[in-house]
Amino acid sequence: MKKEYDFAKLKAVRNPYASKKKAVGINLSPQVLDYFKKLAVETGLPYQKLIDLYLLDCAKRRRKLTLKWVAPDNEKVCAGRDLAKALSKTGLRQNEARTWRRDLRTARRRLKAPPTE
Repeated sequence: MKKEYDFAKLKAVRNPYASKKKAVGINLSPQVLDYFKKLAVETGLPYQKLIDLYLLDCAKRRRKLTLKWVAPDNEKVCAGRDLAKALSKTGLRQNEARTWRRDLRTARRRLKAPPTE
């Protein structure tokens, strides 16, 4: 080992991992978090890494989510005032309920739209 090193001759190298990942905020249901946290304990990997690996696998395989909106036999399909009344009983704040209704309308429109290739 040398007593002194000359770092002036070294070239600057960019960190190859600096731009590999992006931090995002995402809302996940408690069931999803519980599932991945239990899986993290079993595997010894952080649950965020497991979620990332699962989503990466879905992206690589080009998996598409299939949604099928089916109301249970004993429940009425809510629309309009019925939906507003049902949402008022959930205890959601008004802005959360509004977001929920908007997301539901968007999902229904996407289901009706013809596939784009």
